Amino acid sequence: MVECDDKTVTGPVRIKVGPATVTHKGTAVFEERDEEARRVVVVAGGRDARGQDTARSASGTG
Repeated sequence: MVECDDKTVTGPVRIKVGPATVTHKGTAVFEERDEEARRVVVVAGGRDARGQDTARSASGTG
């Protein structure tokens, strides 16, 4: 983690699937947070640290 505040986290993420490993540098933003319902929605995006590939994802719980 490089930077963090109440809503945003910025830094590298390493993902390994089988023999392939990718490192993305990016940002995750907590779009929605409901502590009473124990629900969160995170939107994240980043760029491959070695190339030009990009990724974007949205995920939620609850």
